[in-house]
Amino acid sequence: MKTKRSLQVDLQSDNAIDFDGSSNALLGIKGILPITHGGLGASSVSGGRTNLGLGVADVPHLRVSILLNSTDADLAASGIVSGYLNNSAGVQRSRFRIYSEIRSGNRSWLTLHLQSDTNTNKYAGLDIDGNFLITGDSKCRALEPTDAALTRKNIDVYSKAEVDLKKGMKFTRVNAPSGAEEGKFYPVVIKRSATSNGELASRVIISTASRQAAHRMNNCEFNGFVMPAGWSDMRAVRIRDVLAISGCRTGDSFYCDEQ
Repeated sequence: MKTKRSLQVDLQSDNAIDFDGSSNALLGIKGILPITHGGLGASSVSGGRTNLGLGVADVPHLRVSILLNSTDADLAASGIVSGYLNNSAGVQRSRFRIYSEIRSGNRSWLTLHLQSDTNTNKYAGLDIDGNFLITGDSKCRALEPTDAALTRKNIDVYSKAEVDLKKGMKFTRVNAPSGAEEGKFYPVVIKRSATSNGELASRVIISTASRQAAHRMNNCEFNGFVMPAGWSDMRAVRIRDVLAISGCRTGDSFYCDEQ
């Protein structure tokens, strides 16, 4: 052959051609290109994954794996890591997903999604401020909050130290209502349960603020106990109703009882 001709291999073809040198030739290949020559060594996708160590029975070791999703949607999820557990018939028994997402308020969350079947879904999430949220009860061996005082406030309980010091009481401050007139007395109602149900008496302390020494309500205090009782069976001569308590001199206390 005096005229130069080009030979080119078509990796998408397995056709064989005759070549007599009169024209260029586009050659096909036959067989499976092995991994050692840059191929997958397989004729199917699943076979290629297996040959690369990425089959369903393989445990690939990756230093870094990045799942990327690009979107400007208000609510969106990143790449998702999923896991499935099926029975021998291929029916899903359990599934999990872990992903980051943008939720309402344009807030970033890391979300854990557990699905036992197609109708039961539970979620847990960690938001960008470090708050952890679950959609069910928290069951654990112990809790150790870093801010115990705030935790007690959030669940409306007293500390052990407060209860031991008899400080586990409800404190209510009542200011004079609109229209209250100086020098007049107004009723204070302590409401308990309607019938006797084994409750202990509640201690009630009503005190006034410090005023000028000559003021009749300067540092006044009522200190007593209240508990449920019916009037019809308690109305005895020796039972006295306390209608009002005025101020008293310093160190001068008086007591009301049924004697």
